[in-house]
Amino acid sequence: AAPPALPRLRLGSFEWSDARVVWSDRTTTPPLELAIEDVRVRADALTIGEDAPPGRVVVSLAAPSVLERLAVELKLTPRADGLSCEADLRASGVTATALAPLLEPLGVHSELRDGAFGCGARVDLRLSPAGLDADARLADLEFVDGDATWLRLPAIVGTGFSLQGDRLEAGTWTLREPFVRARRDAAGALHVLGMRLAPAGAPAGPAAGTAAGPSGDDPPPRRMPDTTAPLARHGELSIEDARFEWVDDASGRSLSLGFDATLGDNDGSGAPLPVRVALRPDRAFDALTLDGELVATPERTAFTGALAARGIRGQGFVGLLPEGVACTLADGRLDADLALASTTGATAALNASARGLRMADGDRELAAIDELVLDVPAIGAQQVHVRAVRVRGVRAEVAATDAGLEVPGL
Repeated sequence: AAPPALPRLRLGSFEWSDARVVWSDRTTTPPLELAIEDVRVRADALTIGEDAPPGRVVVSLAAPSVLERLAVELKLTPRADGLSCEADLRASGVTATALAPLLEPLGVHSELRDGAFGCGARVDLRLSPAGLDADARLADLEFVDGDATWLRLPAIVGTGFSLQGDRLEAGTWTLREPFVRARRDAAGALHVLGMRLAPAGAPAGPAAGTAAGPSGDDPPPRRMPDTTAPLARHGELSIEDARFEWVDDASGRSLSLGFDATLGDNDGSGAPLPVRVALRPDRAFDALTLDGELVATPERTAFTGALAARGIRGQGFVGLLPEGVACTLADGRLDADLALASTTGATAALNASARGLRMADGDRELAAIDELVLDVPAIGAQQVHVRAVRVRGVRAEVAATDAGLEVPGL
């Protein structure tokens, strides 16, 4: 059968300029007043529903005390059976100070002085006799404030998205080289994306326009749908060469953590999905990997796999451990076989185990546990039922020396 045809639309040109919109919210303290000014929209040679040369749409605006300028440019290439859209987004002079009445009640304070955000994107849509197919790509996403880079994402690539009636195929997605930076100051506040988040326990007050609920009341348990159907179908989902940078001003410690992860194809049959996660803390060890299989439904999640750490080096933990504690490993390794199963519903349950847990330095075994099992058949809003905690085959080297107490690896 021939694919359904899009309705035909042709627009030679359209222009709208010098628009201004003001939004006032008197429910916040202080009142919020947000102005969007100098709104400009221009469209040229737009066509839908037939093969034609690309059209163009440009939108720009200013929002005083939020950002100096936001510009979006779209290039639309029509086809009889679909549409391709290329987008470029740029924002400059980002401060977000006018949003304080919304952010402050949440314990969030903007520290942006001259923020800038940008990215490119492309979406290809195709109609087929069965439904809608799409591929997408986000490129060169970056958020900076002056010389500080808070977020960078060179590419997100998605292929094979498909919607056919009530059947959704989410496709294959890859995140390439994402970078995130965060800092904790001496007062314990977290700084991320140019925002200061109040430290845990600091009063923030109820959000504007909301009322605080009764104190001391536990939320009712959330009941999940009564089904064992697998989650949405998708191809391989992966994160490649991610990096997280952490700085702790109070201790003077810093950490750069590399990260890769892959979740295998889900064909909707409920078959186990292969999972692989790899962490690479700089200087601390060569790699920590988790390989296994995941089964996930709306009511049950189960994972079985193996944990392995190689090349653990004590010198890499200098500045990360509490004062007076040092890691003594020179070529450490850690291995364990893990299993985890949880259910949700009116009452949740958890069963977890680690077997063959072993820590060594070179060929010398420092500690081992043959079996560790936790069985929790009921987790409710008011109580937790622990049926069994079982530990078997514990071995460890512990020594008291003139330098202090030595336990496995420390």
